[in-house]
Amino acid sequence: MKTFRHYLVLIGLLLTVAACKKDKDNEPSRTDMLTSKGWLLNDMNMRVNGVTGTYTVPADEQYTYRFTSDGKGTMEEADGTNENLTWSWQNNQEVLRVTSSGDTYDFQVFTLSKSSLSVGFQLNQQQIKDDANAGGGTLLYFALLYQAFTFPPNAPKLNDINTLTDLQLQVNYQAK
Repeated sequence: MKTFRHYLVLIGLLLTVAACKKDKDNEPSRTDMLTSKGWLLNDMNMRVNGVTGTYTVPADEQYTYRFTSDGKGTMEEADGTNENLTWSWQNNQEVLRVTSSGDTYDFQVFTLSKSSLSVGFQLNQQQIKDDANAGGGTLLYFALLYQAFTFPPNAPKLNDINTLTDLQLQVNYQAK
């Protein structure tokens, strides 16, 4: 009788493992999630030395990305203007490369699900110093955006590069 119970437990475990694998096989791919709907810009977060500020994008500044499975897409602005783009996955689908109007951007993918997409940039302390030594293009971009975000009173400022340990800009989209 004991042996029979062991076989039942073993069969139950095998069925559970098989069912879990089947569920995982049915999950949509990252490309399927990205291309199955449009992505409406909702809000942005900026983290400076671990302190996060937020910015809610006004409706007249929102835009929608639409990606197609053939590596093309559009950016639809709130005023109805459309801009064509191309896109591709980089770095094992952790980076979304978008080319539009001759400019190419590599966005780190923080979140991609059926209902949300979050992409952006992240710099550690060494990358911040390297950027500053190269002319500060990325830091200037962060500094210009910083003014629009709402930060708590204890938030560090971007005016002293030597005190910056990390910067992250996260752009959040919701499925449309």
